[in-house]
Amino acid sequence: MSTDVNDDELLSVPLLVCARVNNDVREADEAPIRQIKRLSRSRPKKKVRPTWNSFMRRVSPVRFRRMFRMSVATFEKLCDDASNRMTEEMFRPEAFLLHGGMSDQPTSWPLQHQGGHVPGEAKAAASL
Repeated sequence: MSTDVNDDELLSVPLLVCARVNNDVREADEAPIRQIKRLSRSRPKKKVRPTWNSFMRRVSPVRFRRMFRMSVATFEKLCDDASNRMTEEMFRPEAFLLHGGMSDQPTSWPLQHQGGHVPGEAKAAASL
């Protein structure tokens, strides 16, 4: 019985050595890839958000009503009322943003990366 224990111990040594060599080889293979990824990092590209008008052109009035449970005219009136109650700088309708409404205020790099200011119509649609 003592020879069986010694044989098992002798067999486990090469298995441990093989596992260690396998890990070393894997790390050596992955090191250049990690180095290339680290060196080629760049800032994410600027995101271009679709405009509210392009969304409205793609969506039929029937689908719009199913999505938001109101007609397009009612939604536009809701946005106009919200814009009139708040200031345009607070609601930020798309027409206001497209015609330079927020261009005089500085924007941070993350905001530019995320696509800029979100139009008020998109915020109202998301809240519905």
